[in-house]
Amino acid sequence: MDLDSPRCFMEWHSSLNHETIAMALTFVPRFTLPDVKGEMEYVFVVDRSGGMRGERIRLVREALVVLLRGLPTFGTTFNIISFGTNATKLWDTSRQYSQTTLEEATNHVDMYF
Repeated sequence: MDLDSPRCFMEWHSSLNHETIAMALTFVPRFTLPDVKGEMEYVFVVDRSGGMRGERIRLVREALVVLLRGLPTFGTTFNIISFGTNATKLWDTSRQYSQTTLEEATNHVDMYF
């Protein structure tokens, strides 16, 4: 099976009262996104209040690291602002995306989220 082919998986379950079918359908888009022209600033705003404890903040941390690593490498500035009891920001102003700033940001995420 080609990984880019549409796929459908089905699971059937029968009990005394009813029958259930669960399906998972996957489509792979066949288009290309246009290149981002010019400079872009990305500001990530993260809720780290008490309601985000445990599993929720762990998922936020994982998603944020994936998003940070996926930023365009040219013409990109970024920052992380978070709020809980008080609001904080990683830097006073957004910084140019580089290996160094990516490492600073991921260390910040690991330490504070």
